[in-house]
Amino acid sequence: MSDSPIKQIFDYARWAPSGDNVQNWQFEFVNDLEAIIHGHDESDWLVYDKKGNASKLALGCLLETLEIAALQQGFSTQIELVENRFGKQPTDEAYSSHPTFKVNLSASEPAVQPLFSSIKTRTVQRKLMSRSGLSPLDKQALEQSLPTGYSVIWLDSVDDKKQIAKLMYGNATTRYLMREGYDTHSRIIEFTAKKNDGSPNQLANSEFSKNKIPAKALGLDPLTVIMMEWVLASWDRFHFVATYLAGTVWPKLIMDYMTAICCGTHFVIIAEQEPKTLEDYVNAGRAVQRFWLQSDIVQLGFQPEQTPIIFSEYIRDGVSFTTDVKANTNAQKMDTELKQMLGVDTVNRAVFMGRLGHSNPVQYRSVRKSLEELEIK
Repeated sequence: MSDSPIKQIFDYARWAPSGDNVQNWQFEFVNDLEAIIHGHDESDWLVYDKKGNASKLALGCLLETLEIAALQQGFSTQIELVENRFGKQPTDEAYSSHPTFKVNLSASEPAVQPLFSSIKTRTVQRKLMSRSGLSPLDKQALEQSLPTGYSVIWLDSVDDKKQIAKLMYGNATTRYLMREGYDTHSRIIEFTAKKNDGSPNQLANSEFSKNKIPAKALGLDPLTVIMMEWVLASWDRFHFVATYLAGTVWPKLIMDYMTAICCGTHFVIIAEQEPKTLEDYVNAGRAVQRFWLQSDIVQLGFQPEQTPIIFSEYIRDGVSFTTDVKANTNAQKMDTELKQMLGVDTVNRAVFMGRLGHSNPVQYRSVRKSLEELEIK
C-alpha cells in the first residue's frame, strides 16, 4: 500500500494545522481506498484545549485538506463518524474526546483545486508584518473561500489594532500568570535538543519541529530565545522571573502587542449559529482551513490569535481552566474587553481569530510527523 491512493492523499492531509502542532490524530489504513482517522483531544494537559474544541477544529482542518487533496487527484470522499476504539458510539456523551472518522475514496474525474498548492506551504508568521492594509481583491478572495454559513469581520483601522494589541497583551498576562500556562508552554516549544553524547539532535531543533513549535519561529531575537529556554526549565524559576523581575514583559511586548500593531488587518471568522456540537466545530475547522490556504495563495502572512476566543468560551460555559486567582480575574477582564469590542453575540459565534499582512517568507516553521509515525499498524 506504499503507493496506494489513500496513502498518497493522507500524505497531504497530515499537513493540516493543529493547535501547537500536536497533530491530534492517527491513521489506520484498511485498504487502497479506505482508512480510519482516530482523533483525540488534548484536554488532559493542554490548557487551550480544556473542552476539546481546539482539537475538533483541527480535525475539521484535516478533513478539509483530505478532501481537497482527494479531488485534486481524481477521487471523491465519503466521510462518516463511526464507533471509536473504546466502543463509544457518536451519540455517546464521551465520544467527542475520541471522534473516529471512516474515509472511503471513489474514483471520479480529477477536479483542479486552487487551494491544493498551498497545503504544504501554508504556515504561521509570528514576526512583524507590514502595516499596509489588504487590497479589496484579497479580502474578496478570502471572503469567498469561506463556505456557506460563515463570514468574516475585518478589524484593520489604527484604533482596531490598538484595541487588539491591548487585548492580546492582556491575554498573554493570563497565560503567563498561571501554572497551567507554563505547563503548556514548556512542553510545546522546541529548543535545540542534544543526544546522549552531547551532539545536536537533528530531529529536534530550534528551527524546525516535527511535533512542537520551533523556538526560532517565535519571532524573538537569539538572546531572548536563550533566556526563554533557561526560564522555562522549571516552574519555580519561571514564576520568580515573571513575578519579581518582570521577565514576561518583553516577550509580551514583542510577541503579542507589537505583532498586533504591525500587521495589515485582524479578522474574526463568524458562524451563523453559536457552535456547540462536534459537527459544528469540525465544520468550523473546515472553513478555517479554506481561509488559511487562501491567505497563502494571495501571499499573506497569517497568525492565529485564538486565546481571547478560547478563554471567553471557558468563561461563558463555566469551565475552570486555572487555579490561579489573578489569572482568573484577568481573564474575566479581557473577556469583557473582547465583548465590548465585538459584541456579545459576535463573540459567542466566533470560531477563529487571527492577523494577516504582507511579510517576508517564513524561514522557520513546524513541520509534521511522517505518515509512518502517524499510522496505526
